Amino acid sequence: MQVYRQPISVRYIPRILICISIFAITLVSKPVLADPAPALWIQVPQWKDAPWFDANGLKDISKIKKLTVLEELQASSSST
Repeated sequence: MQVYRQPISVRYIPRILICISIFAITLVSKPVLADPAPALWIQVPQWKDAPWFDANGLKDISKIKKLTVLEELQASSSST
């Protein structure tokens, strides 16, 4: 048990400090270097009988009209 009776050698102190410094920098820099904008995943419906899109575009979007749906509802309610 001669090894445990002697104090640690002074030549190992710089190595220990460098290892502790690298470990601390690694812990601090990991959250800083992380991706700030997480990905947004969207689930798209899959219909087997009728596809919801083709080469002409989306099929479930209505045609462009002069008035919006809200304006049409307001006009129909004000006329009655």
